[in-house]
Amino acid sequence: MTQQNLHGKVVLVFGGGGGIGGATAREMASQGAEVEVADLAWTPAVDVTDMQSVADCVAQVIEAHDQLDAVVVASGLLVAGTLDQMTVEEFDRVLAVNLRGAFTVAKCVAPALRDSKGSLVFVGSTSSIVGSQGQSAYCAAKAGVANLSRSLAGELASSGVRVNCVCPGWVDTAFNDDFWRSVSDDSATESALMAAIPMRRQATPEEIAPSIAFLCSEGASYITGSTLLVDGGLTAVR
Repeated sequence: MTQQNLHGKVVLVFGGGGGIGGATAREMASQGAEVEVADLAWTPAVDVTDMQSVADCVAQVIEAHDQLDAVVVASGLLVAGTLDQMTVEEFDRVLAVNLRGAFTVAKCVAPALRDSKGSLVFVGSTSSIVGSQGQSAYCAAKAGVANLSRSLAGELASSGVRVNCVCPGWVDTAFNDDFWRSVSDDSATESALMAAIPMRRQATPEEIAPSIAFLCSEGASYITGSTLLVDGGLTAVR
């Protein structure tokens, strides 16, 4: 049985309709949290690139629960393509969802998290740390998310708010479908990918969620400004 580390906490998960976001919402609920989910694909839709949409969502959660203790930003967009293939519009959209969306959420939830001395966790990526050919927009955006996390950690620490970033490696979800569509040989690409991961497999979303939940818990009360890699050893060795 999962330990009830988040009992009584009110948690808001942006991107909670996706693989990692959904697994995180379920994990935190299993630990006793009151979990609210926001996603573009849900009704009512919440668009992280639209500040009013995010602000309305946050206001509704606070009205319903009278508090907000932790926020997870798992919203994301991957558009694969080389420099020659990717349009400026696609590049802008990837940055808008992944990076500006993270900033927008942070701006909207900061007052409530200051009141609760709460926790903000961004879902980054190993692409926050290393580049990947054919994913320049996504890598640029996720690198920005990691440094946004560090900057906000320093800025909000005096208010008792902790800010951290969890960086998954390859996770077996539909999120990566655009990448797989962009490669010419799925089998060879997958074989090369598995060979590069010391654990020789992709993660499941359920293997990422506990790390996110931990950073929102009291067990992480002295952790802020950290980037936690959950990648099966992918970035540890070459």
